[in-house]
Amino acid sequence: MIFNAEPEVQMSDEEFRLIRDLIYSHCGLFFDNDSKYLLEKRLGRRLPLHQLSGFKDYYHFLRYNRGKEQELSDIMDILTTNETYFFREAFQLKAFTDEIMPEILAEK
Repeated sequence: MIFNAEPEVQMSDEEFRLIRDLIYSHCGLFFDNDSKYLLEKRLGRRLPLHQLSGFKDYYHFLRYNRGKEQELSDIMDILTTNETYFFREAFQLKAFTDEIMPEILAEK
């Protein structure tokens, strides 16, 4: 079995900039030039779902389609890690209750 590491549809540099900037303006999530492959790989899976032939069509979908808001919401889940450890660890809670809160209360 031969593994093809390349995405099925390649994203041009211009398509990358357009999609990257659209995502940034939508939610503030920024991808630098080194993230092109990541966007290609993760968003490339969306093309067949919407019966699109390439990323230029996908960009137009994200800009003008009636379902653009839902799609932008969906790709936020695809492009981000939906896991957080904020205040899940005992040492974090202890630092918050024993150090941070007393300091805030003292300033009041």
